[in-house]
Amino acid sequence: MAEQNIVPLDYMVIGFPGNKFKGEIAPEIYRLVDEGLIKIVDLVFISKDTKGQFTALELNDLPDDQYAQFVPLTEHMDPLFTAEDMTSLAASVPDDCSALVVLWQNVWTDKFRRAVAHADGVLLAHERVPAEVLNEVMAEIAAQKN
Repeated sequence: MAEQNIVPLDYMVIGFPGNKFKGEIAPEIYRLVDEGLIKIVDLVFISKDTKGQFTALELNDLPDDQYAQFVPLTEHMDPLFTAEDMTSLAASVPDDCSALVVLWQNVWTDKFRRAVAHADGVLLAHERVPAEVLNEVMAEIAAQKN
């Protein structure tokens, strides 16, 4: 069976109310990259004012102090977000809030995909269980134990 060339990507939008992004999450992102768990594909910063107007900036458009915090991650970046993506993502950002939009590949999934293909396996289904659903289930389990 031919090996599938599907490289799954995930993204998240992390909000910082009051437009108070300080870059303090950069070390954790570095750790995930250094440990070979993820590869950053794209980073975009969205800033929305109190009137709902937004600005989207690619990494190299940031002020020098913010850019410097993320420079080591730029090695494997391939900007994929379009202007339409930014407009759509900005809709989820509240007014007077900034957001970091991170697009990444879970590197471990590529290694696992190869192992499955080598074993002539075929992925039949894959879904992510939302945190809210898991929290509800765990609460129900805890309630049944009491």
